[in-house]
Order: sequence, then structure tokens, then C-alpha cells
Amino acid sequence: MTCRHLQFTTALLVVTLALASQSTAQEQDDGDSVRSTRLGLLVPHETRREKRRAAKAGGWAWTFAGSAAAGYDSNLHLAPGNEVNSRVVGSGVFEAALRAEVLHYFNRDSRLELRAEANAVPYTETTEVNDYNQKVSAFYGQRLSENFKFLLSADISHKNDNATFINGEQLDRDFESWNYQARPTLSYRFHSDHKLRIQYRVKYKDYVETPSLNSLDWLSHGPKVYYDWDVLDKVEIELSYAFKSQNYDEEIASLSDGTETPSNPDERHFFHDLQAGVSWEAFDWLKLNVTGGFKRKDDQYRDFESYNSFMAKTGATMALGAFMVSADIKFQHRDYDNRPNDTTGKLMFDRVDFALAGRTQLTPSIGVFAGYDLRWRDTNKNAGTSYRSYTAHQVMMGVAWAH
Repeated sequence: MTCRHLQFTTALLVVTLALASQSTAQEQDDGDSVRSTRLGLLVPHETRREKRRAAKAGGWAWTFAGSAAAGYDSNLHLAPGNEVNSRVVGSGVFEAALRAEVLHYFNRDSRLELRAEANAVPYTETTEVNDYNQKVSAFYGQRLSENFKFLLSADISHKNDNATFINGEQLDRDFESWNYQARPTLSYRFHSDHKLRIQYRVKYKDYVETPSLNSLDWLSHGPKVYYDWDVLDKVEIELSYAFKSQNYDEEIASLSDGTETPSNPDERHFFHDLQAGVSWEAFDWLKLNVTGGFKRKDDQYRDFESYNSFMAKTGATMALGAFMVSADIKFQHRDYDNRPNDTTGKLMFDRVDFALAGRTQLTPSIGVFAGYDLRWRDTNKNAGTSYRSYTAHQVMMGVAWAH
């Protein structure tokens, strides 16, 4: 496992701010970010190398990892803190995570990886926002020729309902969901320093239905193209473009002012996502990366949910012996075409997510880690219970085990 692969990115605990069901679903989808505590499930390089050797020898190499952490979250419901009667609530937080995976090489040209993991994040202040996730995934790789590879990844995941208003009250709708994804990919290395990957992504989100309310289930699909260029021995550039269509089963599309009428068609959205990134192994112990991107969402009916989004992020990982420290920061600016702020203009916001984490190995199997996360958003909406500004800090410390 290289230091580059020690970069940690995963989903941040999503707490919904929206009042209406459609806005709630939107803000849940917008909630992804880094989480420093996932550093606990990283498997040490020596253990990973040993398992890969066993798999290449024809065996089924099992790896098990677990972590337990405790800390504090300063803003449980991501509430605005600039009001006289602010509902900003802090809470103690715990996290437990388990993962099991197996790797097998059928021959030198094909391999299979299977993984199952579960994550639990309970809070001391309330159980309404406790977060529980489970996921099983599979990856298959087949070398077709000297230059071509076929790759297939798929997963099934489950997430409980932990959505609340910014004052901590539960929503009327249940947002528990099952998620199904598949990503077949064809990789072509047309030069020793140049590689092209063409991928098709399919995802179906199946919400647990709420009696008397329409379904929010949706299907998305579309291609993604990657171009990788090894500019120098330790510098890599990656360019990517993705398109997808997201189609709802029953959710009615809105007029440009947000009004839903029975005669409106079901929602359908197009997404365009363009990114460019550079990674640099400055030293054997230091890896740096920078990424910029543009995303366009097109609401195919009357543009109520359409927006432009600009993103920039950078990260660094330093690994010296048994010690590793990693830092990531992401900035996002979003402008909506029609969604109002406080009826005086169109909604826009800036958002920053920052994570700093460190880990050290005490023994080949046991490590300790600590992390800090900042979540910050500044919007031009000062009323209501959706798309408000917030600031939240989280600190965690934990112990990890891998074998």
C-alpha cells in the first residue's frame, strides 16, 4: 500500500437542514466531505504487502481491521449560530468501524477483491442523529492484453435515517436508504506514460418509503472518462469528465419558483463534472495533490434546482516510519439559477471542509490516531431552516487494529 493510497476520503456524517422533502434530499446529497477518523481503518504497509504476496501465491488472503474512537462535535445539527435563540448543540461522539476483505489472484492477469464493512457513530446528546452504515463491495480486474484492462467494481450499501431539522426535531419523511452501484471500466495504456480509462456508472437509491408520501427513489447513470499522464517520474496529472442523468421514480419536478403541481413531470436532472488534478511525490515521505473542478446541474424541467459549482482542494500526506500525518482542505462555491435565498435574490454559498489527522503504529497490528474536522458554510440565506450558514468542529481520538 503506497503513501498515495493512504489518502483518506470518505463520507462525512450528513445532517439535513431542509424543511421540505425535496430540499432535504438535496442537502443530504450535498453533504459529502472528508472525515479524519477513517484513518483508523488503514492497514499498515507491511501487512498489506504480506497479504498481497499470499494472494499472488494462489491463496485467499484475508485482512481484518477495526477502530474505536471518541471525541466531541460542536454543532450536532449544523445549525446557524448567529441568532439570539440559536439551536447550536454540542455533543460527545463515538465511532466504531469494522472491515473484512479478501484478495485472490486467479492468475497473473486477473484478481478479485471482496470487502464488507460497517460503521457506527452514536452521540451522547441525542440518538436522533446516530449514524449507522453497512457496505459490501466487489472488485474484479482482468488484463486483456499488454495495453488493455477490464475493471469492474460494484457495491451495495445501507444507511439509516439520521436526518433532523436544525433544531434537532425529526423530519416527517424517513430517509433510510439502500444504494446499489456498478462501475465497469476499460483501461487503455497507449504509452508508458499515458493511460485512458472509460467508465460507465450506474446507481440506484432506494429509500424506505414513508406512508402517504411519494417516493424519492432515483436512478442515475452515465459515462466518465479519465486521462492519466505521468509527466515526470513522481508527478502525475489526471483529467476527467463525467456526465450522468438522474431520474426520479415519483418525485414531481418544480416550476422555476419551486412550486410543484400534479401536471408536472417527474424530476430529471443532468450533471456535468469536469476535474483536473496533479499529484506529486515531492520526497519519499511526502505526497502532495491539488485538484480543481467545475460541476453543472441541469434541472430538465424549469431549472429550479439547476446550479453551477466550482471546487478546489489540496492535500498532503507525510509518512515517516511508523508515523503518518495527513491534511486536506476543500473549497466549494455554488450559484443556483432560480432557487431563492430570502426572496430577495438567488441562493449561493461558499463552503470549506478541512481535516487534519495523524496516526502512529505502536505494534505491527495496533495503532493510535487523532483527527480534527472543520465544516463551514457561508450562504446568502438568513431565514428558514434550509441552506443556512453554519460552523462545526469535531475532534476525535482512537485506537486501530489490523491483521
